[in-house]
Amino acid sequence: MDKVVVKNPTQKQQEILEFIESFIDENGFSPSQKEISDYFGLASPNAVRCHIRAMAKKNLITFEPGKPRTICLAYKMVAI
Repeated sequence: MDKVVVKNPTQKQQEILEFIESFIDENGFSPSQKEISDYFGLASPNAVRCHIRAMAKKNLITFEPGKPRTICLAYKMVAI
């Protein structure tokens, strides 16, 4: 198995990660990018996309491209 390097999130990324975790716990699925944008009062949907891409590059989250609501928190994933 390849070693995964997880880099530290920025303060805003940490806040987004905490929101995603809370949302998943409450709803059973991840929030949409619009829901993240609305929660944080971000005017541009692109701002959320940039944070999502940066967090994926840092191995903080994973997702299935092309499918809605598939954000998974990498630190919550357990290898079996």
